[in-house]
Amino acid sequence: INRVVAMVGETKTYQGSMRQLMLDAKRFNITLLGSDLSSEYPGFKGIQIVDFQSWAAARGNVKELKRHSARVVLLIFLMSEIRMFFCIAAYERLPNIWMIRDLSRGWWATESYRDRPGYEWCTKHNVSTYAMNTVGATANFWRPDQDSRLTCSHTLAPRKFRERFYTEQGVEVGQDGPSK
Repeated sequence: INRVVAMVGETKTYQGSMRQLMLDAKRFNITLLGSDLSSEYPGFKGIQIVDFQSWAAARGNVKELKRHSARVVLLIFLMSEIRMFFCIAAYERLPNIWMIRDLSRGWWATESYRDRPGYEWCTKHNVSTYAMNTVGATANFWRPDQDSRLTCSHTLAPRKFRERFYTEQGVEVGQDGPSK
């Protein structure tokens, strides 16, 4: 598999992931498909998530994804957004193989999105059924040593980085991932 689409949320938050993905793609001769997001991160190609709160906008992202016919899609956004994405992917019957970051046990079993217009129909059963056809990867997203020096930022320790990450997402620390 040498054709990959990265779907990314807030690009300022995920610049480290985007940079690493570009390095890994080059190293393993993988073509990143999608729109030119160089204005967000130099040289990066992918699909920037416009707005998962809007059913129409999110469906537009999925339709763009369909045009690329990639077998692997990297989802670089919050778990709540991944659940909403899976609602749309199930609706659109996307056949892709997925690789997802930071999967917590039972991540699909929350219906936190059903109060949003367009998502009322999507139950945890819909998301669970679609999730059964995925390939996922779980990473240790947050380091256990919260006061060590980060390789990606010499000015932030993991604790401060984590606080800043969640603050920029507008959620409480630990809301969408492991809270250790």
